[in-house]
Amino acid sequence: MTLSLTADPVKANLRETQGAIGSLDFSTARQSLSQIDELAALISIATDLRTLLARHAALA
Repeated sequence: MTLSLTADPVKANLRETQGAIGSLDFSTARQSLSQIDELAALISIATDLRTLLARHAALA
């Protein structure tokens, strides 16, 4: 007995998943990664400022 591709639920599900992945909007993902990078840079700047303020307070 031979099953066609459409009769096999696993293969049909795989095709649907591949179709969904193929239609993803990667520009949105890139934009999110860019925002994460910007947030990481701001956190780094805030940490540096906190360190400088702590050093200044220790000298005063």
